[in-house]
Amino acid sequence: MPYRLDLDDLPSAFASLVRREVKRIAHYSHLDPDARQETAAVHDLRKSVKRLRAVLRLADGATDEASLHGLDRHIRKLGRWYAPARDQAVTSTLLDDLISDGTIKSKILAGKLKAACVVEVAPAGTIDFDIDDTMRRFDALTFQTATLETVVRSASRAYKRARHGRGRAERAGTSDAFHDWRKLVQRHARHMQLLADLWPEEMQVRLETAKELSDVLGEEHDFSGLDRCLATIAMAPAQRRALDRVRLTIAARQAALRVSSLALGGRLFAERSRAFRGRLEAYASERDTRAATATKIDTAAPPLLVPKRQFV
Repeated sequence: MPYRLDLDDLPSAFASLVRREVKRIAHYSHLDPDARQETAAVHDLRKSVKRLRAVLRLADGATDEASLHGLDRHIRKLGRWYAPARDQAVTSTLLDDLISDGTIKSKILAGKLKAACVVEVAPAGTIDFDIDDTMRRFDALTFQTATLETVVRSASRAYKRARHGRGRAERAGTSDAFHDWRKLVQRHARHMQLLADLWPEEMQVRLETAKELSDVLGEEHDFSGLDRCLATIAMAPAQRRALDRVRLTIAARQAALRVSSLALGGRLFAERSRAFRGRLEAYASERDTRAATATKIDTAAPPLLVPKRQFV
């Protein structure tokens, strides 16, 4: 089953997608503790959490909002819970890349940086997450009032937030602001994927562009996380100068990534939010018109392929 909504039966489509992603999360929760910490497993879990949350956000206004928002906050905890494991894997890969390209030349320095920044991190504390109770709560959700109008409205709100997120990132110029923007870009991308049937070619272009932008912002965020660790390491003067050069290289790469992301985001979110919503509404209206026309033709008496002979 593809990650998209059947626009002809939105209530069932929402329910099916929610059920599928919750089952994937439940499968992860039943793994043994060691398997849960594996990079691939953590990645799959976090991906399902994000996909599920995007579906819930698109259903906003089409079900009980209190239950919907409560479940959204609940499921978000699980994604955050395993974020440190993902960050450690990324930091290790980044350091390997910096060693390979010659940015980190000293083997002694490389060893110290890995010892300081690549450590096994277990989730802190405990998390209140009962998967069976969570599944029951999701099963209780109904999406009977979901319509093209409600999903277009929700997708348009997400677009507006992502568009404003670009402006905030540009003004603030901080890694946190760019990371917040990335989360909004990812939600927009998933909404375009879910609504692909409105206009497949258009949505595919937006999806691919948003994914490219998300990758650029993700790389910027990864460098930021690594640099935060490097800033805390105590070094002898000679090694400190070498470390400072590494950090300057990282800062230059971050700056380039930010410039690229703002340019790409400027194209993706060039349209004003009201105009974007109007365009989605036009796609939905055109789709309804085509469906109504097809129904009218299908139910009409079939035309005669050969005219009746006239006997005189």
